[in-house]
Amino acid sequence: MAAVNIEIQGVALFDCKGNSSALGPRWKKWLQLFQYFLVAKGVVNDVQKKALLLHTAGIEVQELFETLTDPGPMEEFEEDTATDFK
Repeated sequence: MAAVNIEIQGVALFDCKGNSSALGPRWKKWLQLFQYFLVAKGVVNDVQKKALLLHTAGIEVQELFETLTDPGPMEEFEEDTATDFK
């Protein structure tokens, strides 16, 4: 049986600058959409999840993340990264 390639549209950038009183609910909704995206794409590796979250959320979220005093351990991909994406 041939593999089926299903293209799935990505997740929109997270809007950090909208109505600040609705920031929490917007983040929860965006995060849920992102989690659906991960499941649909079959992403299970935590390092990839973190990288995809930061990439997909956008530069403003990345800049905010980089200001955290303890963003947690950043795991590195192995030397042969081709096997990390299987």
